Amino acid sequence: MLTSEFSKEEQTRLVGLVQSHFKKEFDLELGRFEAEGVAEFFSNVLGPQFYNRGLHDAQALLAKQIDLFNDAVTNSSGHRKNNSVDYFLGRIWNVCSGPGKLRA
Repeated sequence: MLTSEFSKEEQTRLVGLVQSHFKKEFDLELGRFEAEGVAEFFSNVLGPQFYNRGLHDAQALLAKQIDLFNDAVTNSSGHRKNNSVDYFLGRIWNVCSGPGKLRA
């Protein structure tokens, strides 16, 4: 049986998808028990592989975005660029250091 991580409705839908796929691709009719076993195999064995790949890809994308942000804030000599980022940071400073606000 599929893990309890899926609702009954999701389990029913997944089993139906497995049954439909095997019928269409292999002309095999799987019963509910066999289809649950195939779905459980994919969920337990292949699922973590896809999940880990997704995490890796997300981390790489986030690192790239952080690098792009850092490049926008600093130039090659390590000094902040004088552009809209400075304006934005200045606005944050003014809000945080105004009357009754937090001060750095």
